[in-house]
Amino acid sequence: MLRLEREIMRLLRSRYLRRLARWVTACLLIGSAGSSVAGLRINEFMAAPSARLLRQDSNGVWRLGAGISWMETNFSDSAWMTATGTFGFGSPYQNNVFSQLAGPTLTLYLRSYFMVEPAHMGSGTVSLVMNYDSGFIAYINGREVSRANLGPTGAFAYCDQPAYNWHPAGTNETFVLGIASSLFRGGTNVLAVQVHGYTNTSFAASVQLQVSTPTGTVVLVSATNTPWRYHIGHYEPSGGIPMLAAVQPSLWGLEWTVPEFPDDAWGAGPAPLGYGETYISTDLRSDLYGNAASLYARVKFVVDEATARATNALQLEVGFDDGFVAYLNSSEIARSNLGAVGYVVPYSMLAPAAREAYPPTVYDLGIASNLLKPGTNVLAVQVHNSALTSSDLVLW
Repeated sequence: MLRLEREIMRLLRSRYLRRLARWVTACLLIGSAGSSVAGLRINEFMAAPSARLLRQDSNGVWRLGAGISWMETNFSDSAWMTATGTFGFGSPYQNNVFSQLAGPTLTLYLRSYFMVEPAHMGSGTVSLVMNYDSGFIAYINGREVSRANLGPTGAFAYCDQPAYNWHPAGTNETFVLGIASSLFRGGTNVLAVQVHGYTNTSFAASVQLQVSTPTGTVVLVSATNTPWRYHIGHYEPSGGIPMLAAVQPSLWGLEWTVPEFPDDAWGAGPAPLGYGETYISTDLRSDLYGNAASLYARVKFVVDEATARATNALQLEVGFDDGFVAYLNSSEIARSNLGAVGYVVPYSMLAPAAREAYPPTVYDLGIASNLLKPGTNVLAVQVHNSALTSSDLVLW
């Protein structure tokens, strides 16, 4: 046995492998008690994660390598590109990915964070709406939930694997995934989708995740979310010009909250807006951190005649860090951590206390017909940080 040990030590020169060799030898000595002959066969030594290693996790999903996989919630995607809308080439798409995909590799990996409230954790049915060319695999929180044209459930698809069949884009297909309580968890969830083309002449990907509730269908993830217009609080958003003061003095400083306000020069991006959290869609850290105390955002939406006349209760659900004021068609509807009702908060004001954006807060606003109007409406929100160098600022 001593000669066998010396031979192993001679062959395995790495410091870590020398330790392993001593352990192997010790095991041989223990296991060969009472025997004059012991056999040893070394198949492989692995001292670091392998990019070729396939392993199956507790959810039955194959992982490549020994690190955190791309479909898992805690995977760091900070180096990934960010965009909204449909992806593809061969037809008009919001994001033309021809230069990145056309060629030997036709695979696009997508990740989207979304928040799940307690009301969405019940027995509602979760559906995935896909418009794709030509195959995909979808995961929620690292668990496979649906696939098409990429082999049987659980099969691993490498990045250079073309879809098994051609499937033309152009029609939305709905895949029922199951009950919300079995798929979601409270707080931050992640939808991850890999889309594979069939040839290098066409590719398309559009994704929407939704859940049914007693009051209707709620869209949790959509590739075509309406962008918000936003203004960084380096100065007052209305530009210091009292455009409406002569007509309506109460709007002094709040001109930015009316539907007609010209916001074409503002930035645009999907919510959540801000910085410092993994689920942020429009990252504004370079604009806000250390530079500005506030962020202003507007989103326009169209209301039909019947909805505008409804007597149902209207609610506002908002996640904010650290203080906010919200206006609907220039009327204040909710505020928190930013002074008394009716007080016009200056752009440079800091929120008096810090808070986290999750869980969101729901505000009962009253009868819908008292707040909405037929046609274009606007929701305008200003959110303020508690410090210029706070670790995060969030509006969603």
